[in-house]
Amino acid sequence: MTKQLHNENFDKKKLITVIRKQIINVQENDIEWYNDGWDYVVAAIDSQAFRFPRRKEYENRLPREVSFVKQFTSYSPIAIPKLELHNDQEIGSYTSYQFIKGVQL
Repeated sequence: MTKQLHNENFDKKKLITVIRKQIINVQENDIEWYNDGWDYVVAAIDSQAFRFPRRKEYENRLPREVSFVKQFTSYSPIAIPKLELHNDQEIGSYTSYQFIKGVQL
């Protein structure tokens, strides 16, 4: 299966502006982009990730997902990233989280 780029709601400059509201001095070359997913675009900066939904239907799921993860964390035997829900006037809702230590599978 080949990777496809799904460009709905992927305006890199706009997303960088949103990220700079939280990480003021971030430079464009500091950001590693993962934009080959169907549902979200992910921007990784050092140990922090920002996950931006591609379409409104995915954005609408975020509050429920964040709520579930918060509840599930106390029952999970493994570390789970702490999702934070954000709302930006220009792009809408998105999440951020700190990477957990470990090895990528």
